[in-house]
Amino acid sequence: MNYIIQIIILAIFLILFINWLSQKAFQKKLNSLQAILITENNPDKYIEENTKLLETTKNLYNKSLIYINISAGHAVKKSYRKAKEALKNIPEKGLRGINRVVYFSNLAYYHFKLAETKEAIKIVEDNKKEFDLYQNHSLLGKHIKLNQVYYLKAKKELDTARELLGKLKTEYTDEKYLQELSEVKL
Repeated sequence: MNYIIQIIILAIFLILFINWLSQKAFQKKLNSLQAILITENNPDKYIEENTKLLETTKNLYNKSLIYINISAGHAVKKSYRKAKEALKNIPEKGLRGINRVVYFSNLAYYHFKLAETKEAIKIVEDNKKEFDLYQNHSLLGKHIKLNQVYYLKAKKELDTARELLGKLKTEYTDEKYLQELSEVKL
């Protein structure tokens, strides 16, 4: 009996180890694709490579990450409807942690860009607590704050929106982000 318990424990550890190795390899592949979008500035290739990767996984969490990437590729092309559709493919059970915040932040942004302000306002208001937690995050924070500008604009709080927009223009140096900020019309 003792021998059987040891084999079962060993099998469980082996399965967990193999799963960890598999997830680590997936993350490495997913991270390597970022260069296509950021360095090469090739959103079409980025979407294509993520779509290929999507076909190789059944894990809901991994699928969610890939759909977020595909969505980002479409957003770079300013194809916000396709970006929103990619997010809508994410299995609900696949969202958790910071990726849930990324999902709702991106979804609100796409709604704002598509002039679907009612939907965007609802997302921002429904996720306010989570957005507040991540507003100072090194990568996600600036996107949450940009959504806040659009939110204030939609709520007709133009003075506050202008103030926040001006603050963001001095706070950040990222050229792409500054370009995005310059496109905001108040």
